[in-house]
Amino acid sequence: MAHQRMNGLCCGGGGGGMWLDTYYKEQGMERLSDRRVREAVATGADVLAVSCPYEVSRFEDALKLLGYDKKMVVRDIAELLAESLGE
Repeated sequence: MAHQRMNGLCCGGGGGGMWLDTYYKEQGMERLSDRRVREAVATGADVLAVSCPYEVSRFEDALKLLGYDKKMVVRDIAELLAESLGE
């Protein structure tokens, strides 16, 4: 993804970005979660792995809003780890 590691971006939920969604829309700006989902979809991946509890709902919402909910699913890394251990 274009924004990763030291240049990484989150969904904006933990920093209060969810309270700015309406403002961004009124200003014609893209939500941070929408931007991140577009970057994730561009990689060709079918799973977006996240580690923050805010990101699951924010990214699932963005996937639906942008019409990518059939292309990609959001999974918490704890889910993926549990699944890999057979639990």
